[in-house]
Amino acid sequence: MNSKILFCLLTLTLIANWPPLAPAQKRDQAEETRNAFLITRKKVSGSKPSRSTGTGRQRPLSPLGLGYTLYQKDPTGKPVRVDLAQEFRARDAVRLVIEANTDGYLYVFHTENDGESRMIFPDARLNGGDNRISAHVPCEVPSSQEVDPRFRWFYFDEKAATERLYLIVARKPVPGVLTGQALVAHCRAHPGGCPWRPASATWNLLAANVSALTLVSLDQTFGQAQTEVERDAVERGLGLPPDAPAPAVVKIGASPKAGMLMTTLDLIHK
Repeated sequence: MNSKILFCLLTLTLIANWPPLAPAQKRDQAEETRNAFLITRKKVSGSKPSRSTGTGRQRPLSPLGLGYTLYQKDPTGKPVRVDLAQEFRARDAVRLVIEANTDGYLYVFHTENDGESRMIFPDARLNGGDNRISAHVPCEVPSSQEVDPRFRWFYFDEKAATERLYLIVARKPVPGVLTGQALVAHCRAHPGGCPWRPASATWNLLAANVSALTLVSLDQTFGQAQTEVERDAVERGLGLPPDAPAPAVVKIGASPKAGMLMTTLDLIHK
């Protein structure tokens, strides 16, 4: 393993057991977290990663990492980075770009005002419901590649609410969750039953992972338009280069043994 990567991973393990940090120490921890996430971009930079997951020679596990950035549709229709804490208004449109540090499986669930959950990724209309992801290849939710332009953004309506998104990256497929052709078949047979909703028992098992310990790094700069490099990576399924803009939020699990990393994002509209 690259010595820099090993150093970052060892640092993350030690940080997880430290007492509460002073502001300067918190800044150092945030920088270490971000560096540990970004340094693995070097493995996939400029190439289209393999879609295989879990095959081939066994390699030491690294802690799961997840980065995400919220983009808002500006008056010209272009995506611009925005503060996740801002309040949105009716007819505002947003899109989430998600990046993991490993090959695996991505799931995104949505609830409104703590109501019933529904799965918005994978989507039976895209890639045959496939939810496999490759390390550092950005994934859009909703996708700009949707055939129908109405589905390329998440639009807020006039009803005030808190929209909570649950982002999950897993090393293996999550049992009890429909994906691929099983999801396509379900949605074809039950048009009114899609987006798919998990059974209560399945959802309770998933939601229990929200409280797992993670290391966090936040970038408080906003207003930048999505770059050509970022758009190209999304459209062509390429790994982002190390110097591409970092995600606004980076979270890394404290344990390399964890098979799943789950985090939440609240979008508030008035």
